[in-house]
Amino acid sequence: MQQSSNVVKGKGVAFSVASKTGEALVIINEISKKSKDGFDAQATFESMQKALFNKHHVSASVIMLVRPGEIPRTRNGKLQRNLAQKLFLKGEFKELAKWQDDKNTLIVDRSDAPNDSIEEPTVSVVPLNLQAEDTQVLRENIITWMATSIANQVSMDASEIDPDMHFGFYGLDSVSAVHILVEFEKFFDDVEFSETLLWDYPNLNALTDYLMESSAIEKFIVKS
Repeated sequence: MQQSSNVVKGKGVAFSVASKTGEALVIINEISKKSKDGFDAQATFESMQKALFNKHHVSASVIMLVRPGEIPRTRNGKLQRNLAQKLFLKGEFKELAKWQDDKNTLIVDRSDAPNDSIEEPTVSVVPLNLQAEDTQVLRENIITWMATSIANQVSMDASEIDPDMHFGFYGLDSVSAVHILVEFEKFFDDVEFSETLLWDYPNLNALTDYLMESSAIEKFIVKS
C-alpha cells in the first residue's frame, strides 16, 4: 500500500469503535520525523484514504496523525492496538492533525476517564552533554542522563540505577522507554535509532557500549 511520505509505514494502528451507524474504522499513524515541523495534513489524509480504499476497499471514519513515539508499544516494540483504542476513546492522544467523517457520529464513553486515566510519562529535563574531550567523559555523560531519565519514570533516585541491571527490573515499561528514546534522539540531531533500542541493549552499560561504537557518536568527541 503506497502511503504519504509524511507518515511512517508500520507505525500505525487500526481499530473499530461504535458509531451511530454501526462500527467505525479509526486509523492512528505516527508522522515521519522529517515532517514533525510541518506538513500538509489534508493531502496526507487524502493519500491515506485512497490507499485504504485501493487495497482494502474500506474508508476510515477517523484518521489521526500523532508525533513519533506517541502510539504505545510493548517491550519488544510491537504497537499496542487495544491500549491505543482505550487512549483514543478517552481522548488522551495528543494529535497533530485529525480528520473525521461528520456523517458518522462516534459513540465515545469517557465516563470512567477520571478514575482510569493513563498518565503520559514524563522525561528528564536534564540536558545531555554530548560535547566531551574523550570517550570516557562522553560515556559517563550518557549513563548519567539515561539513569536520571529512568529514575524520573519510576520515582527513584538516579544513584539507585545499577548500570548492569535490566531496565525492566525497575518497572520501566515500553511507553516510558519510547518517550525516553524520542527525547534522547533530539540530542543527536534527529539521528533515528531503533524503537526497540532500550530492549535490544537492556541496561545502561550495554546501551552505552552500543552508542559508543556507533557512527552517530563520533562527531561529538572534541579533538584536542
